[in-house]
This record gives sequence, C-alpha cells and structure tokens, in this order.
Amino acid sequence: KSKDALQNLIQKINHTSRELFEKVFNDIRQNFQAMFRKLFGGGKADLILEENVDMLEAGIDIVAQPPNKELRSITLLSGGEKVMTTVALLFAVFQAKPSPFCILDEVDAALDESNINRFIHILKEFTSDTQFLVITHNKVTMSVANVLYGITMQEPGVSKRVAVKFEDIERKVAWEFIVSDVNKSPLAPLAKRLSLYKFAEVVKAEILPRKRAKSQESCHRHLKNFYILHK
Repeated sequence: KSKDALQNLIQKINHTSRELFEKVFNDIRQNFQAMFRKLFGGGKADLILEENVDMLEAGIDIVAQPPNKELRSITLLSGGEKVMTTVALLFAVFQAKPSPFCILDEVDAALDESNINRFIHILKEFTSDTQFLVITHNKVTMSVANVLYGITMQEPGVSKRVAVKFEDIERKVAWEFIVSDVNKSPLAPLAKRLSLYKFAEVVKAEILPRKRAKSQESCHRHLKNFYILHK
C-alpha cells in the first residue's frame, strides 16, 4: 500500500508539473517571439521543445532569424546577435514571471550603438517591476541609470567607491535654470510637487528648448502654458 501511495503521489506531481511547465513554456515562447522582433526591429525567433521525450526531461532549442538573415541556431549567430537574443529571452521570462531584482554583467559589451539604444529602451520598460543592477563600461547605458557607482584607485592599492545620483544633479541644474533665467517662472511650484526624476525630465524636454525663444515674453508664455497643462 505504501508503495502504491508513493507511486500515485509521484504520478500526480509529474502530471501537475507537466501542466505548469507547458503553460509557462508557451507563455515564454510567445513573449520571446514578440520581444525578439522588438529588439531586432523585425525577424523572428522561436523556442522548440525536443520531441518524443518526456516534457520534463526534454531539451529546448533556441532558433533565431535576425532581419535579412537565414533562420539558424543561436550558436551560429554573431556575438551581438547572441546577446540580443539572450536579452530577448531574459525579458520574455520576466514578462511571464517578474523578478524584483536582476544583475546584468557587461551584457552590452558586444553591442553596437543602435542595439544598445534598443536594449536600454526595453530595459527602462521593465524598471517599474524590477530593479536592475547593470555592470557596464558603456556611457550610453550609464546615462539611463538613476544612481551610478564607480570604483576608483586614487592611491595605489587603495580602492574607493564613488556614487552619483543623477536625479539630484538634474534637479540642481533644472532649478538653477529656473532661478537664474526665469525668476518668476510658474514652474517653481511644479518642481516641488513632482518627483525629482520626472521634474528633471520635464525640464530637459520642455523648458530648455524654450531658451531659444525669440523673447523672454515668449519663453514665459510657453512655460505658463506648460504649467497649466501639468496642474
């Protein structure tokens, strides 16, 4: 009886595991196909489960076809294409099962400028659910960070950690602009009410371009309209 009960339990666990695996696999597969096209600007990719074997023990093949190229295994792709395909798969998994924290170590090292821009665009979309710690030497990737940590050696054999919060710097620059160039700007209350990062984005997108306005009166008019829009 004990043996039969144990076997029944194993069968039940395997059955449940197969159902869960099949559902999650299909979700990730669909996400991967969409994410690949988004990262590459076209093309197609797929996850293929090994046939004629137990689903729980089957292998998974990753095939990808970047735009204007043949469909092939991921092992035959270039270094940058492998990275972008892997990133697409990683974010496809995050869509199916979000993680609160993720470490990315030099994932952008093999990417050119256009691919890096696509990568950071997708990365920013996931920051609402996941906190990313990105180890990088790329300036473009660094530019989208909220906080930048660096290690320097000012003295031989002595390492020092340096931290920079971009939000504070952007707020300071934005505030100095308002105080110096637009002393009576209606945006001053807006700066206090909005989050630091959002306010800095507002300044960069809406205020700074207005410095090219033909007159101070024109600049004030644009700022006042913008303030009313964001009340």
